[in-house]
Amino acid sequence: MQAPRLPLSVGTPPTPTLHAPAARADLASIEAASSRIAGQPLVQRLLDGYPESAVVLNEQRQIVACNEALLSAVGADRRDVLGRRLGEVLGCPHATEMPGGCGTSESCGACGVVCACLEAGRSKAPAQRPARLSTHEGRAALDAAVHATPLDVAGEQFTLVVLRDVSAAKRRDVLERILLGDALEMAGGIHGLAQLLTQEDGGADPRLADRIHSLAGDLVSEIAAYRNVAAAEDGELRLTLRLLSAQTVLASAGERFAPTFEAAERVLRIRAPAPDAHFVSDAALLDQVLGHLVRNALEAAHPGEAVTLAAEAEPDGSVSFSVHNQSPIPRGVRLQLFKRSFSTRGQAGRGMGLYTARLLAREYLGGDIHVESSKDAGTTFVVSLPVTGRVDSSLAARETNQAPTVLRGARILVADDSADYRDVAATRLRQAGAIVATARHGGEAVVLAERAAASGEPFHLVLLDVDMPVMDGAQAAARMREAGIQSPILALTSRDTAAESARLIRSGCVDCVLKPFDAETLISIVAGYVPAGTA
Repeated sequence: MQAPRLPLSVGTPPTPTLHAPAARADLASIEAASSRIAGQPLVQRLLDGYPESAVVLNEQRQIVACNEALLSAVGADRRDVLGRRLGEVLGCPHATEMPGGCGTSESCGACGVVCACLEAGRSKAPAQRPARLSTHEGRAALDAAVHATPLDVAGEQFTLVVLRDVSAAKRRDVLERILLGDALEMAGGIHGLAQLLTQEDGGADPRLADRIHSLAGDLVSEIAAYRNVAAAEDGELRLTLRLLSAQTVLASAGERFAPTFEAAERVLRIRAPAPDAHFVSDAALLDQVLGHLVRNALEAAHPGEAVTLAAEAEPDGSVSFSVHNQSPIPRGVRLQLFKRSFSTRGQAGRGMGLYTARLLAREYLGGDIHVESSKDAGTTFVVSLPVTGRVDSSLAARETNQAPTVLRGARILVADDSADYRDVAATRLRQAGAIVATARHGGEAVVLAERAAASGEPFHLVLLDVDMPVMDGAQAAARMREAGIQSPILALTSRDTAAESARLIRSGCVDCVLKPFDAETLISIVAGYVPAGTA
């Protein structure tokens, strides 16, 4: 992360502030203070003894000394950070909102770094605050515990600030909530319904299968959502773009959340655009974004109140979705809504929803989210998606409403050691018109692929699970390429990382299909690799 080249703004007239004082020491004072710190070997050894980022600040909260950990974290030289404030070095977006820089915007009132420094300065005692630090890249740099300690050097007052990274602990809290809370509850529900479905007296409610399907889908979505945010923060989340319908997106969300709203004695209203609006986006990520906003609105609504989910086609060709509820949000809370792990409920493992929604909307869907709230109008979250221009014909051809025989005549090999995944993939591909052969492991897949090639009717496409006994997917792909098999090979994997994708491409695969997958996504991806004219 390269430190942003913000102006030092020293020696200028007083500038306005909405929180901490904006005044700065001039460059000569900064250099003199830095020299005094350098003349105190004990202080520098103290700084370098911290494995975390550590700095010494003057009374104007400017950096006069730092350790190598900070320089490494921001990718800067020591001369680049002297005289600047921490938010400016870390690339906090709020550092540029006011002329006075870091600490002077309204949002800075909720910043743990600024508040800890001010508290330590006032009390002349150590202060500790939690902080959720954002970067100029739009992602959370880290969740930190900020330790600010007054420091006297030759009669001059400074503040030693240490940023202890607690991101791993925060992620563990979220993962524990998902696996030990929500996911376990859903899995228990699925298990109970399945028992009813298989009872021997034959008196099971025929709707149980639908309920199991719905609950299993929620379970998959919950776990996939956590995986998505982890991949998004690491910059490794991949998009699956296709042509979408605003009316269909709203209808799907309405069907998904209607039972939850009914159980909570709230009302979900859907307001779809007429005529319909079509746009290109990632359906799963958009569904995740809207899901976070709808759940947030549901929690804020009182019994009997309504939440409205709407979409609108803008004059410039863009599309916006909105979620409205009648409860206003206090301004102080609004300033922290999109911070990682911030929660108005104060429960460990909560607070990821709105942060995730904005992260996905900004960094991956190319749009943004903003909130409007007042006592009279209530609260509205608006998701703005970019203009997509003319829809590419290849995307249109792979739209989810395509004909069920889009793969007619395509010869496809599916290899997966999981009988469930193997059967689901084979069944869905056959329903789309494909001729499907299956294998239980990579070795079996290689034999079948070689036989098909020798017969003069090679497979048009091969799907290989990555983790299989006997021979895994990467090994099987490499063996097929060594045997001269030219069929496109798609890897089935649950690890959505750049390193994993690169490894599979090197082995001979042309693309990856992320598990768990739905039928529409699978067929859409496969259709893009089946040779033209097969059907």
